[in-house]
Amino acid sequence: MIINHRTIILIAVFFLLASSSTTCADPRREALALFEGARQNLQKYERFRVHYTETRNETGQTVFQIVDYDHGKMRKEHLENGEGFLGWVAVVNETDFCSFRYNIPHESAKLDSPNSLNAEMSGLYDPRILMFDELHAYNASFDDRLPKELAFFGDVQVENIKVDNRSVKRILLFPADESHAQWEYWISEPQFQVLKVKYESPTIKGEVSSRYDNPKLGPFPSEIRAYRTDHYDGKVKVMADRSIKITSFEEKKSYPPETFTYLAMNLPLSTAVSDYRISRRLGYWDGEKIVDNPVSISAQELRELMAPSKRSAWQYILMGIGIVMILWALYLFARKRSLAT
Repeated sequence: MIINHRTIILIAVFFLLASSSTTCADPRREALALFEGARQNLQKYERFRVHYTETRNETGQTVFQIVDYDHGKMRKEHLENGEGFLGWVAVVNETDFCSFRYNIPHESAKLDSPNSLNAEMSGLYDPRILMFDELHAYNASFDDRLPKELAFFGDVQVENIKVDNRSVKRILLFPADESHAQWEYWISEPQFQVLKVKYESPTIKGEVSSRYDNPKLGPFPSEIRAYRTDHYDGKVKVMADRSIKITSFEEKKSYPPETFTYLAMNLPLSTAVSDYRISRRLGYWDGEKIVDNPVSISAQELRELMAPSKRSAWQYILMGIGIVMILWALYLFARKRSLAT
């Protein structure tokens, strides 16, 4: 049996927690071990495809999303939902970001930096953040949502609870300042799955709950419930009320190099492509590359029209036989006439 370094870390974390339960455990040390176990559990997969459906009850929208993820590189597609929304697609790699919205007339494909405002507003994010945030931002990863140190918190508590006959650690974090905020994490043992993340302050209350009942979904739960309200001037505003269902998960061994570039965005023919980094239009998409002028026929179709007709050897053989038979028939006809005279 091959044991990788992450398996070793998980085993070490498990034994650390097991030993701490038999002694007077330091809640800070125990909480950090739980966070590290959850982090390692989620990092077992760094190259995958995931499909999910997100129902946004606060707006009445339903969106269907597909994400290809490869060590931080992403391709995300919002599919057409039949409610007038035609979808969008975006990709990001180490050096480039590109997006295109199908439902905006005469929209151009936008090329920009991964750290640009276009990228931050795109809706791209590590899909594992779904288990942590009610509202999702491009420049946030799930790793940012699991504390690596607890110096900011004045009080840390770890409690043992039961959830659906499962052993769960409930971690409570209270900041040292007087903000009256509170963080709460529920992490299962020994799976290190994040079952709940909750945040409360005088102005914001948010909660994300996850249900795990399908082992074929890798690190993802089958269903996520996210809710957030903002409280100002005695008024309560629902900022997020969302139900997310993970419909499929596939671990990938590799992706083609073009997956995380505009080459894999399925841009409509003659879409203008603009590079915001240099404030210049680069040209128009011809189905394979960027060209100087709009086109009405794709590069592939043009090649097929211009290519000489390709016939198989059997076609030529049959054509030859046909010609011989016609010539033979003409010979016989001519001979018959000559004999008749």
